[in-house]
Amino acid sequence: MQYGRPDIAQEQRAFIILEGIVVLPPGFKIQVKKSPTLVFLHGGPANGTVTASLTELISARGESAAFYLALHGYAVFLPNFRGSSGYGDTFMEEAKGASLMSAPYEDVIAGVKHLIDLGITDPDRLGIYGSSFGAMLVTWTVAKTSIFKGAAAAVGIYDLLYDDRYGNKGSYEEKWVDKQIYKMNSPIEQVNDIEAPVLFFETSAERSLYGSVATPFINGLRSKNTEAYLICYPKAFHNGGWNDIYKKDYMKRLRLWFDHCIHGKDLPGSFYEA
Repeated sequence: MQYGRPDIAQEQRAFIILEGIVVLPPGFKIQVKKSPTLVFLHGGPANGTVTASLTELISARGESAAFYLALHGYAVFLPNFRGSSGYGDTFMEEAKGASLMSAPYEDVIAGVKHLIDLGITDPDRLGIYGSSFGAMLVTWTVAKTSIFKGAAAAVGIYDLLYDDRYGNKGSYEEKWVDKQIYKMNSPIEQVNDIEAPVLFFETSAERSLYGSVATPFINGLRSKNTEAYLICYPKAFHNGGWNDIYKKDYMKRLRLWFDHCIHGKDLPGSFYEA
């Protein structure tokens, strides 16, 4: 699917063409019945993109599991927002520095609005989830808009300044020049603005001597009575080690979580067991 977004930041108004994949539930017919819709945000963002491949759409390693969710009644939208690879260096570099989160966010929201206009998406039944950078963008997004009824974030980093200081990665080193850039891009700084329930997934890679990267975020959400849970797969790591038990568990929990947030179904007692 292609959709556009006007770029009013330039002196001359331009129109940015964006691409995304939409996986529809079996038998779905446009304009007959609007579908509850989940938005999946990929990792990266540089060197990250979604493609119409079997691996991409069935992946359950903290990623889209789009076919599985579609079989359970959800349309799944997978946008290639600015910062994604495959569209040239300019497109990829537009999501960096002060625009690291805001540029992809604008593109994601434009795609959701397009799906609503097409009659595919029910605007009152929206959820959002993502992996790695996509998890960061998920939590940043639900702080900026209340359109999503629930969110899930897998293997993300939520405090960029902390991550650079203690993670020894240097992945955001340009931000040391201006710590305000860290603040505006770190989802944990926006925690008081989040209304949507959030389910976090993490592996051994997101834990250190200082503990879980998601726990401070969860504590912040719970302090304001926002529903939040953490599921950990200790034998997995960021991009591997996801055995069949973990993969099946991840997919099932995603479905139960969004059934709970979007359709109001109770979570089973076993849901709270890691």
